[in-house]
Amino acid sequence: MEKISAILQKYIGAIGIAVFVLLVVYALGMATPAYPLREYMDMYNPDDTTVSEFYTAIMPYNDKIIYFGIPGIVFCVLHGVLRSDKRKIYYVSNFVWDVIYIVFAIASAIVTLSAISYYQNAWNQLDFTTINEYFEMFDMTPMSGKTSVFALGYVVVGILLLSTIPVALVLIGKIIGRVNYEKANKKSAAADTKVSEAK
Repeated sequence: MEKISAILQKYIGAIGIAVFVLLVVYALGMATPAYPLREYMDMYNPDDTTVSEFYTAIMPYNDKIIYFGIPGIVFCVLHGVLRSDKRKIYYVSNFVWDVIYIVFAIASAIVTLSAISYYQNAWNQLDFTTINEYFEMFDMTPMSGKTSVFALGYVVVGILLLSTIPVALVLIGKIIGRVNYEKANKKSAAADTKVSEAK
């Protein structure tokens, strides 16, 4: 376990950065399939309150994902700052980083999952038949009610959760390493005491 932990600890900071960058990129592109609706709402049918309510409702959820993603990137950079990728003797800060990452990644996954679920439900309630009638009237490309953005979101959630596994393994390895280190120190101290008593 300690050997696996030693290998993984070199990379978990970089893995975390990559995962949270992915989360931010997803959040920035999450509303892309809905962009034509803004044009529809502004130019073609401003009286359709369903679309305006849809936009008003989903944007805070989109923002929440970004609010988790950016601090996640900053936090993962701290892994290198604290030198957690190279330490063999671990301090409290190194253990705390692992625990916070696991909790924060799971919380980010839950928030992202709830946002995607809400977005998907709101999307499915839109009347694409009426919307496309307006688009066709103005020679615009009709919208499809199907989009891969939700499936991609669920993949991102899965990656967030999976990223906690190597961190948890490193944490376990650190605990074992710390216990062994303390035992070795006690044995060494006991041996020194016996030698001094013998003198």
